Amino acid sequence: MKNPCYDIKTKTDCPDRKGGCNKDCEKWAKWCELRNKDYRRRLMVYLSSTEELERKHRRF
Repeated sequence: MKNPCYDIKTKTDCPDRKGGCNKDCEKWAKWCELRNKDYRRRLMVYLSSTEELERKHRRF
C-alpha cells in the first residue's frame, strides 16, 4: 500500500509533514483505516487456511 506521507514519483515527503502530524492528518487516518482493514483481511485468510490444514492433519 502506498503511504500518503511519501511521493514515490518525486521521492519527496508530504509538504505538510511535521512532528506529530499523524494524529491530525486526515490522509494518514484514512490510510491507517485501509491498512488495518487489509491486515484484518490477511489475518482471516491466514487463520482460515491454518484451520483447514489442521482439519486435514487430524483426519490422518
